[in-house]
Order: sequence, then C-alpha cells, then structure tokens
Amino acid sequence: QLSKFSDFSTIRKASTETNTYYDIPFDLPEDTVWYWRVRSVNANGVSSWSEEWSFTTPILSQPETITIVSDTSWMAASSTPISQETDALAELPRASTA
Repeated sequence: QLSKFSDFSTIRKASTETNTYYDIPFDLPEDTVWYWRVRSVNANGVSSWSEEWSFTTPILSQPETITIVSDTSWMAASSTPISQETDALAELPRASTA
C-alpha cells in the first residue's frame, strides 16, 4: 500500500504483486513524503502488515544554474529611458531544507 498518511487512512495505491519489486505506474507530486507497507498472502493466509517505510519525492523543477547576461545593447532601441543602474528583481523558489 502507498499513502500520503503514516496511518494509511487514505490509500493512494493498493496492489497485489508476485514480483520482489513494484514500479509505481503514475507520477507522484514533487517534494512529498509517501508511506508504504507490504504484507504477504499465500495458501496459509494473510500476514500482518510490515512496518511502515517512507520516502520523499525529489524537487525536479528547479534549475541547476542561473546565468545572468549583462548585455545593454537593447537599451538604445528602447523608448523607455533605462540606465545601467536599473534594478531587476527575480524571485526563485526556495530549496527544501529537509
């Protein structure tokens, strides 16, 4: 079972598998903690659930590098007066500290 909640009150995915691995067949949201657990089923019955494990999906949308180009040649064609002292503001997403 896969859930966003450690008590598994809401299940995102439940599956019966015969392999020793499982590939999630859908994308998970970035920067999210997920909990998972397993149990076995055989001719003798069903086991108890395993202990819960967790993982956090990575943040993929942040650029690795930012390049700022200082090219003022476009200012000559601008109808709005702009000087080299003009301030520019760029807001970037904060990286997770977890």
